[in-house]
Amino acid sequence: MKRTGRNQLAPPFALLAFFWEQFALGALCTLVLSAALSACTSSSSDFDDDKDSLRGARTVSFAKNGGDTEAVPESITLRPPATTVERLPEPPTRTGHTFAGWNTEQDGSGSPFTEQTPVTANILLIVYAQWDAHLDVQLSHDSITFTPMKDGAYDESLIHCTVTVSGFKNEADADRVTLEVGTTDGDNPSWFVRQQKGSFSGGTQTFALRFVYFKTGFDEAPTTLSIQPNNIPPGYEYNGGAHTLRVAAAHGQNKNRPIPVHQGNIGHFNHYANTPEGLGLYYQLTGNVELTPPPVGESNWTAIGKSAVAERFAGGFDGGGYSISGLVINSSSSYQGMFGYIREGAEIQNLGLEGGSISGLNVVGGLVGASSGGTVRNSYVTGSVQGGVNVGGLVGGGDGGTVHNSYVTGSVQGNTSVGGLVGANGGTVHNSYAAGSVTGSYNVGGLVGGNLGDGAVHNSVALNPRVAATTNNIGRVVGLNENEALLSGNYARKDMKLELNSRPYVPTVDTAQANKKDGANTSEFSTRGFWTSTLSSWDFSENGAWEWQEGFLPILRGVGGEQRPVVKEVP
Repeated sequence: MKRTGRNQLAPPFALLAFFWEQFALGALCTLVLSAALSACTSSSSDFDDDKDSLRGARTVSFAKNGGDTEAVPESITLRPPATTVERLPEPPTRTGHTFAGWNTEQDGSGSPFTEQTPVTANILLIVYAQWDAHLDVQLSHDSITFTPMKDGAYDESLIHCTVTVSGFKNEADADRVTLEVGTTDGDNPSWFVRQQKGSFSGGTQTFALRFVYFKTGFDEAPTTLSIQPNNIPPGYEYNGGAHTLRVAAAHGQNKNRPIPVHQGNIGHFNHYANTPEGLGLYYQLTGNVELTPPPVGESNWTAIGKSAVAERFAGGFDGGGYSISGLVINSSSSYQGMFGYIREGAEIQNLGLEGGSISGLNVVGGLVGASSGGTVRNSYVTGSVQGGVNVGGLVGGGDGGTVHNSYVTGSVQGNTSVGGLVGANGGTVHNSYAAGSVTGSYNVGGLVGGNLGDGAVHNSVALNPRVAATTNNIGRVVGLNENEALLSGNYARKDMKLELNSRPYVPTVDTAQANKKDGANTSEFSTRGFWTSTLSSWDFSENGAWEWQEGFLPILRGVGGEQRPVVKEVP
């Protein structure tokens, strides 16, 4: 059989296959074209929709307006049909401020912007963060104690507490604020609070609280005050709550509630302690005090307590371990000293009197003029003392009382019964020393001028460079020991210069002299062992009254001032 070519007539089944192939190809082309046309038609429709959406878009931009961080997100676009923001962005933050919302004006004078605020179509809206400044309150004290010492019916001379309110943007805003002061446990009828607005600087407004008191009893219980700012202007926030201030009146009627004495009220103390109300109270020094020097020949202090029984000081004064410097008395009257006259039960302790000078007629002492049963302990005097009869570096004289753990380094000059520590002693002197020169007429001693019948001097040391009497009765420890008054365990420096009627006086010293008016010789006073071993009952332990510093004489532990006592050269 002969093969046929492609242009030859094909068998019937081949022709059928050919037509099927052409039909399938046409259908495929039709499907592809239809899909392409459909795709073009869809894309055009979406474009038209986006165009319409953008045509009605509304964008809100959120400005931080001084914030430290940006809003998240910084802008929000609304598409129709939406006309409000579904959710506001996370607000920015700003140190020292609280976010207070959004506003259509930067200075907050516009309208607030919230999730319900309609947004006008086809605009770009900018809204601004608003801020409330934080106000901060600080008190200079969390507790205070005020006292009845005053010159008149009221005393507003001291600012008792300062309150600062900070965080203001300007002085005008600060000027609107006041303090709200109230009590949490009832009102106190004997005082009230007066507030005074101070200066404005650096965003801070100060207030001074003064307590006005008008009663001298001061037996009320302590009161707690609540203090917080009031009349806070818009744009500020205060979340600090009420600050508390504990206020107490120091009535001074017992040792547990002494009236505080300090540089600011030392003059009030000197006046008040001399009044009938003040003579029987207890006081405590709360810091070192330096008195203003007076004109030459005048005084800056009035002795507290007089000779009449009702006018004697009967309370207590605790130096608190501090010192008073530059106390000066120039008087022609008797009973002179920081305290002129103290009676039985009175206590003067833990005090240093630095420098200054005391001068009076009779019964003159650096710390106490006369003591009738009072106590002086843990105290020292470095200034000079001058008078007539009964003159001592620490105590002038008296018919009783105690001097314990004390010393004097200043010079003492008088006439009769003149001692480096006590002029005339009718009580007990022990564990004390004197290191200043002493001069007088008769009854002149390094420690005690006249030791009266009931007087006693124990375990004390006379380290005076010179003791001189112009008439009679002189001694290294005691000038006159009346009726063999009690003396025991006393020492005196071996090289002390003694003069009687301008001539050298040589005491008779033997092994038992520690119990006699000239005391036992010692040249070992510059060694610790003498004070801790040779002497008895001097306490140099960690909690004891005395402290040893190499190169100096013993000092009082915990008592303020420049304690640098040394043995002076013999002239």
